[in-house]
Amino acid sequence: MKKFTRTVAGKTLLFILTISMLFVMAASVAGAVAMIYFDFYDRTKAELVAEYEDYRLDREKYNAVRRALENKGNPQDEYVYLYDEYEYSYGREGIHFAVYDENNGFIASTEGDALPIDDAKWTHKENFYVLYNEFVYYISFGSYKFNTDASPVTYTFCAYYSGSGLLYNLVCKSIDVAYSLRFAVYAIFAGALIFAVIFFVMLMCAAARRPGDEEVHPGPLFKVPFDIMLAVCALAVGAVLYIFFNSYVFTDEVVPVIAVTAVVSANLVLGLCMSAAGRVKMHRFLKNNVIYYVLHFIWKALRFIGRTVRRTVLGIPIAWKTAVAFVTVSVVELIFIVNLTWDEALVIFWLIEKLILFPVVISFSLALCRFEKSGQKLAEGDFAYKTSTKALVGSFKRHAENMNSIADGMSRAVDERMKSERMKTELITNVSHDLKTPLTSIINYAALISNEKSDNPNIAEYSEVLERQSVRLKRLIEDLVEASKAATGNLEVSLAPCDAAVFITQAAGEYEERLSEAGLTLVTKQPETPVMIMADGRRMWRIFDNLMSNICKYSQSGTRVYLSLEEISGHAVIMFKNTSRDELNVSTDELTERFVRGDTSRNTEGSGLGLSIAKSLTELQNGVLNIAVDGDLFKVALVFPTVRE
Repeated sequence: MKKFTRTVAGKTLLFILTISMLFVMAASVAGAVAMIYFDFYDRTKAELVAEYEDYRLDREKYNAVRRALENKGNPQDEYVYLYDEYEYSYGREGIHFAVYDENNGFIASTEGDALPIDDAKWTHKENFYVLYNEFVYYISFGSYKFNTDASPVTYTFCAYYSGSGLLYNLVCKSIDVAYSLRFAVYAIFAGALIFAVIFFVMLMCAAARRPGDEEVHPGPLFKVPFDIMLAVCALAVGAVLYIFFNSYVFTDEVVPVIAVTAVVSANLVLGLCMSAAGRVKMHRFLKNNVIYYVLHFIWKALRFIGRTVRRTVLGIPIAWKTAVAFVTVSVVELIFIVNLTWDEALVIFWLIEKLILFPVVISFSLALCRFEKSGQKLAEGDFAYKTSTKALVGSFKRHAENMNSIADGMSRAVDERMKSERMKTELITNVSHDLKTPLTSIINYAALISNEKSDNPNIAEYSEVLERQSVRLKRLIEDLVEASKAATGNLEVSLAPCDAAVFITQAAGEYEERLSEAGLTLVTKQPETPVMIMADGRRMWRIFDNLMSNICKYSQSGTRVYLSLEEISGHAVIMFKNTSRDELNVSTDELTERFVRGDTSRNTEGSGLGLSIAKSLTELQNGVLNIAVDGDLFKVALVFPTVRE
């Protein structure tokens, strides 16, 4: 079903079904309103038919009477036959009538023969009054007999329905059908509404989709701004409503126009909904509008103007800003003084006040300029800059001297920190060098002892232990030196664009044998397209080497190890996941500290520096190393900003 609804035939079928249900709903509402208006629920069918007959007679009797009076006394015929030009209007209606004078004499009829006034066929009889002047007949049905001295002539109008008229039979049949459906129309509306919603939802789901493809394929009108399409649909619907509410008589010409316009409008609205669904799926519903482009342009223009004004204002020195503000406020004060009360003494006082305050305010603003520049130099790390105390007095001078003292103190602190770091690095380097020299001799002599032939079997065992522990001590010293250099930033890092997926492939190849020996299964996942990052290949591999080595040491045998790469919001995320063999009672912050190991018993080989070195090397390459522990699941995420080739 899903595949069929995405085809052109399926969408067309859903479109037609939805439109059909909408028109069934509209017809149900119109029918219910009409039946309520004509009291279908309080009257019988006979009463409704009788009301229709009265309505038709009231509509036609004036024209019939006027024609009969105009032909009164025609010498060519004994009576006037009222069909001819009225045949279509009256004869097809099934209405038959006759007009009699004040003496009940026959004047005109629609019958071929004149019927007497007391004939049983006449079901409707009504007197009307006629007042004639030189130009026109004045006709009045009912009790009104004209407000005049002249005596009107009384006539009688008789009529009956033959039941053979086409329109009459059609109306009667319509009343019969509507009467039988007067309660069912609500159930029809509810059913049509349910099916309309189902078909509409299916159509919206299938919009901009194709069979066997989850990609969004916008239609040919996708490039047309949505608000323009909305305006066209609104005009079409407005045209239907305007014609409907301004048509006092629904003639044969008006009804087809309303029907065609309504069908076209419904199709346009449903097509607009499909276009909106496609735009939502493309995440372009708001952007693909003329209003959005206009507002976006206005916003960019306002931002440009704001940035320009801000840069201009910020580029003006404080002294100039203060001078302009002072002059502006002074002028405003002068305007108020002149307009409210003109007093020469007050004006002179205002002038003397401003002449005294202006140099004071400017001197304060110049002092603030010095402090601003001094603070900027301190923020930039220029501790050699000194704030001039010339022409400064009181608190301003003391503040300048305090800023100079702060700069001196910060300069000394930085020098001492650099000296301490340098001495620490030199100490570790020198000590490690001094330790490596005798350690190398120990390793060499242990190897020589193991190669010597001896009758004592313990000698070979002792030499093997001595050699193994010496190598471990050498590796510990090397890791300690590298950790110290990485933490102090003394390692050289050459960043270059490289594909992060290469390190995953290399790790899978290098550690395939070790993972197999540890009973671990490696599962890798990486995107088909390259994910480029700025990194040092040698330092990056050291990070992977440390993390994969920890996985081999501390993972539970018989479990899977996951190594994945994905690009998220402009960042490359490299994820390591493994199941720990031992219970992890150490916090994630402690795991990245030096000499902290995953096994609290410390019975495995390792220095406890692997994660610390990996974190320092990651940060040196502008990356972030995050560790998460979820029960026995241990996760390490390396996050690096991506770059474009």
